[in-house]
Amino acid sequence: MERLDLLRELLGPLRVTSAARCVAHNESINGEDHSAHLPDERGQCRAVDLALNGGSVGRKRFVLQANSIGFRRIGIGKGFIHVDVASDLTHPEGWWVYGDNRG
Repeated sequence: MERLDLLRELLGPLRVTSAARCVAHNESINGEDHSAHLPDERGQCRAVDLALNGGSVGRKRFVLQANSIGFRRIGIGKGFIHVDVASDLTHPEGWWVYGDNRG
């Protein structure tokens, strides 16, 4: 939450399009089996998807700002950016681009 709050201070208002998910919803949208949107062993969600406005320049700034404040897992979709703080997943750090119906 602290990182999201800082990101909001840097970029302005943020619109969350996805946050915590139950297993059934995650499956219905073809989410990853071990998604950071699913509760961890402490019941915590570690990911959010945030809506994009502003085209490619906005996307680049968004990703760079998110990375600069400590988000190390960043997924780039057509209309959203996924950020999370999970460290126990298949890809502990990195950026990726969604190549399916999400992006």
